[in-house]
Amino acid sequence: MRPMLAALILGLTALTGAAHAEQPLTFNRIQLQAQASAQVENDLAVATLVAEAEAETAARSATQVNEAMSWALGEARQVVGVTASTEAYNTRPLYKDGRVQRWHSEQSLRLESSDANLLADLIGTLQGRLNIRGMAFTVSPQQRRQSENMLMERALTAFRERAEIVRQTLGATGYRLVRIDVNSGGGFNPAPRMVARMGMEADMVPVPGVEAGSSEISVTASGEIELIGAPDLP
Repeated sequence: MRPMLAALILGLTALTGAAHAEQPLTFNRIQLQAQASAQVENDLAVATLVAEAEAETAARSATQVNEAMSWALGEARQVVGVTASTEAYNTRPLYKDGRVQRWHSEQSLRLESSDANLLADLIGTLQGRLNIRGMAFTVSPQQRRQSENMLMERALTAFRERAEIVRQTLGATGYRLVRIDVNSGGGFNPAPRMVARMGMEADMVPVPGVEAGSSEISVTASGEIELIGAPDLP
């Protein structure tokens, strides 16, 4: 073996050994998980409606949708306490026997309100020219943050209690926290899908029944502890 190559191999071997030597040895590590949950009242109603039209040309179908959406936005802006925003817009050809026969256009309207009855009344009006795709109830961002902060304290307290149980049961004198992760979930409770036919008169369209209900929000604390002064585990 050439001297230079031999020296290189020896150098790499020494570096590898030093890297392994620098890694600390770990013993008696336990993974734990604790969860806290609560039922939280849904305080935000969300509805999606759509303006649709079919015509001989793409321009005509788009014009009809634009007129219906402009009218709907005007109605929504008159209702204090309701937030309206437009969403997806789409125009596509309709084929028959491989040839374009008509054009279909549609655009979605999203409505949000903390007053479900107020939103339901507006939906009843808008169904005169728009279809309702669905209505759901959820927890508002502000209410979610407040609930998650409360549940985070509970979850971390439960994690600490479980760590103490492990310490006592295994005869350790103490423990240190190696890693902790906190995650949240839940808070969305969809309502049954509701659909109405386009073109019905507003006074003929029934106002959808609303019942906000509640959603379960949970916070999970998971992590790892290392026991101190405990007999070696098998």
